[in-house]
Amino acid sequence: MDLLTANVEDLIKIPGIGPSKASAIIKYRESYGFNKIEDLKNVSGIGEKTFSNIKDYIYVSKNSYTVKTDKININIASSEELESLPGIGKVTSQRIVEYRSIKNIESVDELKKIGIPNSTIEKIEGMIIF
Repeated sequence: MDLLTANVEDLIKIPGIGPSKASAIIKYRESYGFNKIEDLKNVSGIGEKTFSNIKDYIYVSKNSYTVKTDKININIASSEELESLPGIGKVTSQRIVEYRSIKNIESVDELKKIGIPNSTIEKIEGMIIF
């Protein structure tokens, strides 16, 4: 089964993968993509034992290495990626990077605490994930 295209229903067919692990795999894929099957060990709930049990059932397709989402993960994006968002310049991107080095940003309210105006938040809200 291709990790880049499998959905939750596909993944739960793999012995040892239930709905919560399948959802965690999809969430990880949407945020980071998969370059190789070993990346699966970075998914919450997938340890060495689970990986060993499922590795023969999975693969990452050769013609596509990562799954791109059109949304930017605010907690891992580079300064340049953040600055590509409307209303986010060098100063604001630096504030975001500094804040998330202490604590992951989990909501729009935290963006407001950083000092991002509501008008900017309204522009970027559909373009970001936490």
